Amino acid sequence: MKKSTQKGVAHILLLVAALGVVAFILVSSTAEFKGQLFARLFPKSPSEAATLTGNTYLETFDGTPTTPQPWNPPDWDITVDEVRFQTDTAIDTFNGHHGPNCEPPKVSTTAPFDPVSNPLVTHPATTQPAMVFNCRNHMMTSLFDSQYGAIYLTPNAMVDFSNGEAVVRFEMSTLHTAQRDWVDLWVTPFDDNLQLPLEAWLPDYDGPPRRAVNIKMEPSQSPGFQNAFGWFRGQVITDFQPREYNVFAPQANTVITADPAERATFELRISRNHLRFCMLAGAPPYRPVSDVCWINNDIPALDWTQGIVQFGQHSYNPLKDGPPNYPGTWHWDNVSISPAVPFTIIRADRPAISSRTSLPPRVTFPQPAPANAHLRFAGRAGSIEVSFDQGRTWTRALLQAQSKFGNPEGNEQFDSYWMPIPQGTTTVDFRGTTWWGGSWQVRDISIFANTPPTNTPSPTSTPAPVGGTPTPTPTPGPTATPTPGPVATATPGPTTVPTSTPAPATTTQTIDFNSLAVGTQLTGEIPRGVINWGTNQWFVARPTNQFTTNGLHFSTSTGSSRSFSFVTPRMLLRLDMINHGTTASTVTLTCGDQPRRAVIVNPGAVLTNVTTNWTLPCTTITINSSNGWVVHYDNLVIQ
Repeated sequence: MKKSTQKGVAHILLLVAALGVVAFILVSSTAEFKGQLFARLFPKSPSEAATLTGNTYLETFDGTPTTPQPWNPPDWDITVDEVRFQTDTAIDTFNGHHGPNCEPPKVSTTAPFDPVSNPLVTHPATTQPAMVFNCRNHMMTSLFDSQYGAIYLTPNAMVDFSNGEAVVRFEMSTLHTAQRDWVDLWVTPFDDNLQLPLEAWLPDYDGPPRRAVNIKMEPSQSPGFQNAFGWFRGQVITDFQPREYNVFAPQANTVITADPAERATFELRISRNHLRFCMLAGAPPYRPVSDVCWINNDIPALDWTQGIVQFGQHSYNPLKDGPPNYPGTWHWDNVSISPAVPFTIIRADRPAISSRTSLPPRVTFPQPAPANAHLRFAGRAGSIEVSFDQGRTWTRALLQAQSKFGNPEGNEQFDSYWMPIPQGTTTVDFRGTTWWGGSWQVRDISIFANTPPTNTPSPTSTPAPVGGTPTPTPTPGPTATPTPGPVATATPGPTTVPTSTPAPATTTQTIDFNSLAVGTQLTGEIPRGVINWGTNQWFVARPTNQFTTNGLHFSTSTGSSRSFSFVTPRMLLRLDMINHGTTASTVTLTCGDQPRRAVIVNPGAVLTNVTTNWTLPCTTITINSSNGWVVHYDNLVIQ
């Protein structure tokens, strides 16, 4: 944290002493401290705390099914539009990444992907639910449309930049298998959101929202087909009119090795007057050695300060350009939004309604619509009517404001509908008239309300999702942040190896670094017979105001992960962490088949006794930090 901010925090603490907590909230200019304080004073409900810690949202997509399972959580809206002229759930069949038993997506996990020597491992995808699925503690979108198709994923947390810059961060694979397959990111004000946002020049849907920010992947411009995508382009949409923003930066295919099993970290920083979108530095060759920023632009001041976040995958007949193009699978993980504002999503019990089906055209919601809520769905028909009282009265369904084709119903595209729904409504009936190409259809029906969720029960007829429940994250209180000085980098003398006898596996042992000189590069077994730190991967850091004894961090600023191994299998029970950076860091701990543990460490925050919740011993532990080496660790308790 900057020294000027430190002084401000000190002044605030004096005011707290003099005027009390209320005065602190009113005068503090640091939104993050306000969020942390409110989190302490007014704890959230258990259902909310599972994904929203303080004012940061985190989704880790945990789950280790033995076969690819549909990922279908109640707190995300999932919209899949694919194949215009087939039945409601039929798709153009193709192969998605990961094997039929969730095997890794390439033959050898230790070598880079190569279509000949290290090819993809896949499984057949035959229905729409199979297009968004879970394997190996992350989520995949996988799509092939011989015409035009898209997947949109919407978490129930808006990004909030009302008090300054906000961050949307996510991890994503980098293997780009077709020029006509791409991903994008939308941020849209609540009242303007479209279920199917799309650039106006593309052949489907009804154009962009009235106001939005769009970050869109572009193909490589290098000669010949490239396995890595090229770059990202930014747009700010105002009154449906886009304005583009970019800065010169290397194409992705020139700075990384594309791979289906490795994920890079991408970050959008948004404020009312600036956009920045980068692929963050990490361990090469699958991540760049320094941040690659394709968007870093001032923009005309936005007249909105919160937005719904949507992640999209698009498929525009990816086989049209011929080999080696083939349908794409994108791997996603660790989606975080900070600061975040929760809102309510209530999903219907059926994914689609159509005049072609024999079932009654009615959907049921697992909880009543709250006040000031909206019904949201995609539909294609000559006209559509809805009933909120089980067919006694009918109302014409209302389209959301959209520019393309002047909002006509009856064209061949699916349109985005958005209309008020009476408070307390639990069922909605549909009826419609045919459009020129066939029967009417309604898909992906939900209720949206700009109020925090009371709970998020699963739709009654939808199978429970495999994974998708983020690990609760400890919420630290406000903590003064030191400005860490440079860590000593002098070449240390011979490493002093503790000679204590390893504790038996049935008792706990605390590993600290107080007997080692600051600046020591850990190499080999320390303590002997307990942990092997590898070669020059870890570095002993000096004490700070909050870590009063020596700590541990990555040996260099390059890369986002490091590993160490137990000489014989042990369990890591808990550890301490401190974030010396100026932005929040997502720290993820993995070891063998144990459930992945992810926590968010806010700037300057100290988390003590962070438990792993692991129950079985394992050998190699990997720590991934989205902020790299600025997060320090201490007091590893093992058994």
